[in-house]
Amino acid sequence: MKLKSSWNKVQRLASNVLYLLKFIWKDARILILLNIIFLIFSGLLPVMLLNINRAVISFVEKNAFTLNPSLSYLIVLIAGMCSLRILEVLIGFINSASGLLNGEKIAAKMDVRIMDKAKKANMANYDNPDYRDLLYSKIRYGVNCRPSELFDNIFEFVRNIVTASSLLISFLLTPGGWIKPVILIFVVLAVLPKFYFLSKESNLRFQQNESLARNRRRAAEVRNLLFNASILDEFKIYQASNYFIRQYEECNEELYNQEKKLMYRLHAYNRLASVVSVIISRIPYILLMWLAFFKTIILGDFVFLVGSVDEMINSLIAIVASFTELKNNAMYVDYLREFEQTDDSIITQCGNLAFPPKNGKHSIEFRSVSFRYRNMSTDILHNVSFRIEPGQTAALVGLNGCGKSTLIKLLLRLYIPDSGTIFVDGVDIQQYEIHSYYHAFGVVFQDFCKYSLSVSDNLWLGNIQQPFDLNRAQKAVEQCELTDVIDNLEKGYDTLLTKRFSGPSSDLSIGQWQKLSIARAYYRDSEIILLDEPSASLDVETEYKIFQSMESLKGEKTTIFVSHNLSSVTICDTIILINNGGISGTGTHQELLHTNPDYARLFKSQAGRYQESL
Repeated sequence: MKLKSSWNKVQRLASNVLYLLKFIWKDARILILLNIIFLIFSGLLPVMLLNINRAVISFVEKNAFTLNPSLSYLIVLIAGMCSLRILEVLIGFINSASGLLNGEKIAAKMDVRIMDKAKKANMANYDNPDYRDLLYSKIRYGVNCRPSELFDNIFEFVRNIVTASSLLISFLLTPGGWIKPVILIFVVLAVLPKFYFLSKESNLRFQQNESLARNRRRAAEVRNLLFNASILDEFKIYQASNYFIRQYEECNEELYNQEKKLMYRLHAYNRLASVVSVIISRIPYILLMWLAFFKTIILGDFVFLVGSVDEMINSLIAIVASFTELKNNAMYVDYLREFEQTDDSIITQCGNLAFPPKNGKHSIEFRSVSFRYRNMSTDILHNVSFRIEPGQTAALVGLNGCGKSTLIKLLLRLYIPDSGTIFVDGVDIQQYEIHSYYHAFGVVFQDFCKYSLSVSDNLWLGNIQQPFDLNRAQKAVEQCELTDVIDNLEKGYDTLLTKRFSGPSSDLSIGQWQKLSIARAYYRDSEIILLDEPSASLDVETEYKIFQSMESLKGEKTTIFVSHNLSSVTICDTIILINNGGISGTGTHQELLHTNPDYARLFKSQAGRYQESL
């Protein structure tokens, strides 16, 4: 059983190595060819230098008492030795420079590959802490540099095998008789303690990285909070920075203590392994000195054999070290493979049906839909059913946490229902081709994005598949009461909206950013408009004008918005009241006000606040 397990690990290692080699070959063929040349040369270099050194010593020994020795042979040997060293430096420089450049390129390509997979991920994955650990701690901070490191490991491993093999052949061809096999046994024995230590170190470090992944992510999140300019003012007023600094220190203290504990343990293993290895490696020297003392070998052969033993021990240790690193880096590929196999069912389970344009008039129906977040024990939505007719303006209302935003994300196929079906125009939304389906929606999310781009680029993101249309942008901006704001910016639509970089730039208030996010949805000129709390950061006058523009869409485009402000939903054709994960009422404002006690209570509680202030 143990043998089978070891064989499975070897197969997995080989599979991971081939997996990354194929990836590297696409973008670094020249680097691979250069490394092959360097591999052959550097692998044979030690044995070439030892043979030249043996020839020099033998020449000196033979001609030590000659009055007029011929020095041309000696000069050739020394010149050859110098040439090999110079060539080694030049090839090493070329290989190192190309390796650094290609390493950056390979790491960037790996990042792109990871991002390409992440963009297809099921949004529900991000609710899973294990997935976050995999993506943020293991993938982003562990895998993207591994391809170039693995590449170096492979060539270092093969180079040392070439060196050890050439030294072994030369060693066996050198006079020494029966004692040479005995020496080789001690050479192997001298390597075993280091082999044990390096294997132990690799396994312990990998296990520690596994156990500390979540703590590292926590430390990174706290650190990012401390450098987040958008919450710096709140940190200052509440004097909360010290609390988060302490949390960061505690996280790192725990990381440090575990690392220190491991370092002490590994240091003890390493010292013991080194002492045992050094003691065993001295035995071959004693045996070779015995051969030289009894004139069994000449001085040049003695020096060669001593050097060969040293180089073989170093090469074998280097083989073990590079193999251990190879195995360690290849194990991280398991993370990448695990990540690439994560659920992207939102993409893969989609049909091929193109979403039909209908000038914005589409019906939407939820039929017995239930959904539960992975980290929750109860459904956030249970057996939800309702229908919105083509061209209607509908509102989703209810208390915080009742599932309003979740309904929007289910409709957008960012989540998949656990049960039930969602229909658009009578067709199960899973039958639509995903990209044409996405393109049908113009969306403003509650946590809308503030892109550090120009005004025009912020708007263009709403319809990035087509060239930027200034007339369409101006129309969307006018609908959202942003024309004067943009006209007063230094470069108008070309103004960069950030303070993070040098150069001409500006920033917007949170309310202006929300207007811009709504303008981006209008710029898209989509078939269906979804607005999640579109007026949360708007002033009263702007909110009124935004809802006026939405009212003008009634009968023209199917529009759904989420709002806590029940006074704004009075314009809607239908209001859907959500309570305890289900639908507790649907109808117009007047209908619900007179027939639904829950809605009437919510509306009157809001209206009462305004009446009291009059």
